[in-house]
Amino acid sequence: MSEFAAHLSDVFRHFGPIDVRRMFGGQGVFHQGLMFGLVIDDTLYLKADALSAAGFEALGLPRFTYTRQGRPTSLSYYQAPEGVFEDAAEAMRWARQAFEAALRGRPKQPAAARGNAAKTGRETGAKTGAKTGAKTGAKTGAKTGAKTGAKTGANTGAKTGAKTGAKTGAKTGARVRSPAKPSRS
Repeated sequence: MSEFAAHLSDVFRHFGPIDVRRMFGGQGVFHQGLMFGLVIDDTLYLKADALSAAGFEALGLPRFTYTRQGRPTSLSYYQAPEGVFEDAAEAMRWARQAFEAALRGRPKQPAAARGNAAKTGRETGAKTGAKTGAKTGAKTGAKTGAKTGAKTGANTGAKTGAKTGAKTGAKTGARVRSPAKPSRS
C-alpha cells in the first residue's frame, strides 16, 4: 500500500474506520465493508451517483476514466476536492456523501441477507431434492420392483410349478402304474 493510501485513515478519522484494499490496479477505500473511494496513482476518487455528481462537477473535478479495449471508460468516482486533505470537517462531509452514494448503489438486499438467502436456497434445494428424489425413487422402485417381482414371480412360479408338477406327475404316474396302492385323490 502506498504512503498516500495509508494516510487516508488519518484523513477520514472523524468519518470512521476505513480499510484500504488492493484492486483495479490501485486501492479501494472501504467503510463498513462498502467501497466509497478509489486510489489510483496517489489520487483519491470518491463515489458519486445522480444525487451527488453535481457537487463534484460544480468544482470542475474530473471523473475517474481508464482505457478499456482501446476506448475510454469512466466509473462513478470523481477526484476528491483538495479540501478533503486540509480540513477534517470537509473530509467527513465528502466521505459521508460518497458512502451514502455507495449505499444507494448497492443491491437492495444487504450482504448478510444475500448470504442467508443462498444458504436458505441450498437448504430448500436439498430438501426439495430429497423429497423429489424419494418420490422418484419410490416410483421407480415400485415400477422396477413390480417388473422384477413379476419376472421373479413368473420365474419362481414356473420353477415351483415345474417342480410341483414334476413331483405330482411322478407321484400320480407312480400311482397309476402300481395298482397295488390305492390312489388318494
